[in-house]
Amino acid sequence: MPFFGNRVINQCATDCKSEKGLYEDPSKRECVTRCPVGTFADSQVQKCSTTCSNNQYMDNTTLSCVTKCPDKYFGDPASLTCGTVCYGELYADPTTSMCMEDCPVKYRKSAAGNLCLGDCEPGYFYDSVADECIDTCP
Repeated sequence: MPFFGNRVINQCATDCKSEKGLYEDPSKRECVTRCPVGTFADSQVQKCSTTCSNNQYMDNTTLSCVTKCPDKYFGDPASLTCGTVCYGELYADPTTSMCMEDCPVKYRKSAAGNLCLGDCEPGYFYDSVADECIDTCP
């Protein structure tokens, strides 16, 4: 069984779970408070990892695993990362901070990008049949 150097208690430990806020860094075999670049602090398993456990999202702003992305970031269900935009047929839902296939009730699909908006952008019109903002009415 591998041991990890725990500098908080100055002992070798089988894991880093004895102290809150410490993560196992397998590359150094130490307990660390901040994971190295390229890894994320996963508080559910208290390890530094290149992926997150239990459908958490990788937050590049904090280098941690989160269940909800920070403000103005959206969770991509395919890559399990937090990003500022959604891609493909997904729309950024400001009510859940998630990339979704459809916008929530009372929100409209943006004409300018993959966003859910409360109202259409200036110069655009809401098409209730297509359920999206358009620049010219049909």
